Amino acid sequence: FESGFHSPAFADYVDPIRRVVEGLEIVPPSVPVWSATTCAPYPAEPAAVRDLFLEHLVRPVRFRTLVDALYAEGVRLFVQVGAGSVAAFVEDTLRGRPHLSMAASSHRHEGIDQLRRLVATLWVEGVELDADTLLGPAGFTARKSLPIPIRLGAPLIALGEGMELAARPAAGPELDPSDPIARELAATTRALEESQRAVLAAWRDRRDRVTAPVETSTPVSAPVPVEMAWEEEFSLERYPFLIDHSFFSLPPDWPDPADGFPLVPFTMTLSRMLDAARRVAPGRLPVGLERVRAYRWIPVDEPKTLKVETRFDGESRVVVRVGEHAEGTVVMATRWPEPPAPDREPLEGARPIEQTPEDMYATRLMFHGPGYQSVERLEEIGEDGIRGRIVELAAEGALLDGAGQLLGYWIKARSDRDRVAVPVILESARFFGPPPELGQRFDCTVRVRHFGARQVRADIDLVAGDRVWARFTGWEDRRRPNEPWMWPVIQWPERNTMARPIEGAPGCARLERVFADAITRDYFARRYLTAREWEVFLDLPERRKEDWIAGRVAAKDAVRHLLWQRGWGPLWPIEVEIPAGADGAPEVRAPGGLDLRVSISHKQGRAVAMVAEGIDPGVDLETVEPRPPELDRSAFTERERGWLSERPEAERDGWRARLWAAKEAAAKRRRTGLKDPRRMEIESMDEKCIDVGGILVATRIEDGCAIAWTMEER
Repeated sequence: FESGFHSPAFADYVDPIRRVVEGLEIVPPSVPVWSATTCAPYPAEPAAVRDLFLEHLVRPVRFRTLVDALYAEGVRLFVQVGAGSVAAFVEDTLRGRPHLSMAASSHRHEGIDQLRRLVATLWVEGVELDADTLLGPAGFTARKSLPIPIRLGAPLIALGEGMELAARPAAGPELDPSDPIARELAATTRALEESQRAVLAAWRDRRDRVTAPVETSTPVSAPVPVEMAWEEEFSLERYPFLIDHSFFSLPPDWPDPADGFPLVPFTMTLSRMLDAARRVAPGRLPVGLERVRAYRWIPVDEPKTLKVETRFDGESRVVVRVGEHAEGTVVMATRWPEPPAPDREPLEGARPIEQTPEDMYATRLMFHGPGYQSVERLEEIGEDGIRGRIVELAAEGALLDGAGQLLGYWIKARSDRDRVAVPVILESARFFGPPPELGQRFDCTVRVRHFGARQVRADIDLVAGDRVWARFTGWEDRRRPNEPWMWPVIQWPERNTMARPIEGAPGCARLERVFADAITRDYFARRYLTAREWEVFLDLPERRKEDWIAGRVAAKDAVRHLLWQRGWGPLWPIEVEIPAGADGAPEVRAPGGLDLRVSISHKQGRAVAMVAEGIDPGVDLETVEPRPPELDRSAFTERERGWLSERPEAERDGWRARLWAAKEAAAKRRRTGLKDPRRMEIESMDEKCIDVGGILVATRIEDGCAIAWTMEER
């Protein structure tokens, strides 16, 4: 099953499954298997195993009780075989008690890497295991038999006098090729000779370019391709300035900077490519870039180790790939090319920009922190571009990021929708001089060549004085779908909400289906969720993510609306956490110390939520649509079906949805869940409210949905 039902309401549908189960062979397990129904090991008798399996389909999952029972039996290590949220649920259950809970698969690491982490962690915990397949013959088979040499660097070398660069080392004695040590020495000697030749070639090339930069007719051998690969870490610890490239604003003194979603900027990725090319092609200058594609963001909310792969054709091109995130080609040469004439053509309909860069950053028109606030002056804007001045800062990629910010400013000025845009493509770049000095200033012209519904392409000139330092052709930003009303939430999330209060329903908030695609959905998920909630979200099946995040957005906004009514000041969505409780129902963690409780319902990307203080609320959302007759028999009593039949036929689908929503809301108020709808009997109903076993529920039809929320009890 993709999902179990675990409800008595499923009892009438077990027989087909029973016939399948009775035909299965039951064999003794190789490891103890525990039941989440009995919270004890499965019985040994095959008939009892079949019965318990079927019983599990119609009874609740007692997850917390099961974990506590395992803990009482001495279990301290919990390994989830696969991916998902089970490991996090175990942590919630055993919080404050010594244990380890870990998944064998994680979105954070490649499959084999995560398995290796799991093996290493279990070994640290004292588990004896055979990991040869994962780790090689020297796997973690025993703790005391694993010597690990750690080389902490090479010895210091002091030269008493200058080195004499010779063409090759002096010849040594003849070595016996049958001796393995002699063979290794010979190989090492050859490697040293090759390194020495490479150093001499680079030194001579530099000397020749400095003293006599002219073409020669010296014949050269055919270029030999060179491939190199290494791993590179991207993290806030290694690059602390990336905290200033966080997508989302955070409350003052927020303890976890990862909640701001810090990212490696596209321009830093370009810088990494240039450095990689210098490494694989020493003695040459990176004078350009071609066909750069950014496939995925590189978030550094936690350290990322990416493989950098390079292939140098031996002449003028180095292909660089940074993990699965980006790739491009670096153009190499022995001297900087002559620059073209700067773009001095006037902008179409040019007008001065009255806003200052300080105001641009202060109002969060740009999300960048101080390390990436490289726009020094906003000059003029036109129908086909923008001009300004940018400055080289210490943060890697800050200068070029300033050019991208000017393009982003133009996009926001041009349209009130789809204003969030990120760079994804660079067709070509040419550099006409060495990297700039810290504090060096450039006049920047952004010439927009295409403004489409999703793509914006521009050419960019960076000019120092009268000399072009760099020219970018085919810089492309991808616009992310967002409506005009979303921009205040993006810009000032501590003051605005996505879900709107429901008029006449105290404590309720509703969110329409607003996520145009998975990228937009994930963007707002990062804005609303804490790091812990984000982990739960990522582990959900793809088909459940939209409903789940819609419910969390509605719940957090309902809580924030209530606190604002109580006089609370600015309140970011991440300051309200909605974890799942022991029974699976959502709980509230929010500032202020109030006893807040919440109920959530979602359908097809829509969601409603209700918050109350000191009592359990209940809310439900159901779509109004034709239902099969079997639903009436399983969901409603004979008296309730009679009430439905008395309604005009055109109104029955709406009332059927209202009655079902009322029962769901009442069951949430009681925190029992709707196990058997017929037992939640309706005592009376009218246009204003429905009495479900003494719980008053208000209902209404709105935008094709039935909404129900609990009122006060009698």
